[in-house]
Amino acid sequence: MKRLLLALLTAGTMIVSTAVQAQDHKTLGIVALLANDALNIAVIGGATDAAKAAGWDVKVTDTQASADQANAAMNSFAAQHVDAIFVLAFASSSIGSGLAAARDAHIPVGTWGGEIVPGIVATTSGRQVGDDSVKYLLEKAGDKANVLAMTFHPGKLCIDRGMAFDEGVKGKSGVKVDYSEVVAPG
Repeated sequence: MKRLLLALLTAGTMIVSTAVQAQDHKTLGIVALLANDALNIAVIGGATDAAKAAGWDVKVTDTQASADQANAAMNSFAAQHVDAIFVLAFASSSIGSGLAAARDAHIPVGTWGGEIVPGIVATTSGRQVGDDSVKYLLEKAGDKANVLAMTFHPGKLCIDRGMAFDEGVKGKSGVKVDYSEVVAPG
């Protein structure tokens, strides 16, 4: 009888311990614009490495550049009660229902390239990356260059970088720009 009670007590302690550990374990939900894009892969990898180093689990949803899928992913992460959500390259205005679900669930949202709006606690500046990139390009190319600008208008970071690029090459008569819109997925 003592052995049975000891076994039950041990099993009960393990269950409680596991429940406490599960409660303390954190999860980051990543909403990716395109999870197979080289730059997105690097950002997802960096965020995953940082989260795992802090002891967090990571869940990634590839939205294939669909704002509807981004909102659905954020709603799903809110229903799962993840501890934080990181959104890659969507305009904040396009993820309203996902942000509302995260706010209702008291989940902080960070973005890579979105704007600060209610519910977003941190973001990056696609515009600054664009300014730096066009400056570097013009330093290397000089006053005469033919440039192929590959644009992606559904992507917030791409729009911000594109605006910086357009302003940077404006008035540079020796810089000829051809534009090509990228289709995603594809």
